[in-house]
Amino acid sequence: MSDLMRSIREQKSSLCNLRVYFYCFPPTLTGLCDYKSGYHYYQHAIVCLAEGFQSLGIKFYSNVNFWLPAPDDAFLFKYDPHITASDCDLVIINEFWWENHLYYPKTLCDIPHLLRKDRKNKVILIDSSDDSPQTNFLDSRLLQFDYYFKAHLNRFIPHPKNTYPFPFGLSKRIIKELDNPLPFTQRENRILVNSRGFQYGDHPLRNYVQKKFLPKMANYIPLETKKILDGQERGEYHALLWTQTCGRHNPGYYELLMSSKVSSSFGGYFISPFPKQSWSLVGRAARKLITKLGLKTNLVVQWDSWRFWESLAAGCVPIHLDFEKYGFILPVMPENWRHYIGIDLDDLDGSIDRFAQNFDRLSEISQSGRAWSLEHYSPNAIAQRFLKIVFKDSV
Repeated sequence: MSDLMRSIREQKSSLCNLRVYFYCFPPTLTGLCDYKSGYHYYQHAIVCLAEGFQSLGIKFYSNVNFWLPAPDDAFLFKYDPHITASDCDLVIINEFWWENHLYYPKTLCDIPHLLRKDRKNKVILIDSSDDSPQTNFLDSRLLQFDYYFKAHLNRFIPHPKNTYPFPFGLSKRIIKELDNPLPFTQRENRILVNSRGFQYGDHPLRNYVQKKFLPKMANYIPLETKKILDGQERGEYHALLWTQTCGRHNPGYYELLMSSKVSSSFGGYFISPFPKQSWSLVGRAARKLITKLGLKTNLVVQWDSWRFWESLAAGCVPIHLDFEKYGFILPVMPENWRHYIGIDLDDLDGSIDRFAQNFDRLSEISQSGRAWSLEHYSPNAIAQRFLKIVFKDSV
């Protein structure tokens, strides 16, 4: 047997024998959030990862039954009273546990016990939080995890050495809803500016572009601000997903994406470049002042955007900041003006002129962006990349 074939067989065998334990939140056997009561625990990151594991045939378990893909389906995460975290090779928790574990009985998820030095498994934190005080880079306990996967990473902001990027990406639910986009020539010539729960709200970057950038863009392409929040009204299937995603699943919105040419996909907060740690006392004070005064800086946090990924998968060309210039970190980086349109806030007129002069390239960007997102940020791709990092190319 050749060394290559032996390596392939060993890798398949190791994957088949791998066992993963997820701590889903909240600690109930229903695992559903109540959007109306503010019970917002949409755990998109671990759903994507588990869907990828499922496609790879990897066994995984959880502390609760969680995530129904459809009303008549089985839970994606299944509780087995005979399997505990200590029985598994990998133990995965998310930011909701990290932020709330002190408020729940230790028997449900005893994080200090999981992080004991003599543990035989790998304990991993996946954090999609919006740079909250509970999950900030000043917390030295983050180094106790074998791996810390974090959304919103920026190369200009120091982070712990065990940190890896884990952006929002695409779940099977999103891919399914965006599976049949209109040909680009049949789409409405418009930019979608219709964030689900926002219009001049508390996202400073959105505020800035809606005042300084989008009115000028309207001279070249119409703006569409209509909101469609119809998840509860489109039958049992969509109502279930609307509930589980805390109001983010709205089929009418996805239909609008698939019939539009361009979308405004901005999200984020401007922060001061000094001090380096934005969650220090001085850093937090500077951030509040910048937000209050409506100032702009070249340092942006909380930049990852549902709209960005949904637009890519819909073939609706997303406009965001230039990822390279503003230091955004993704495992596989998109190329500006190939997969998306990235603007420069220091040269808005130049960004708008480039858009106007290259309008005929939008169809090409639509196709390339959709293909790129499905190739690199589907659940299967997310899971394979995760395993490659965790096992250092051993699986």
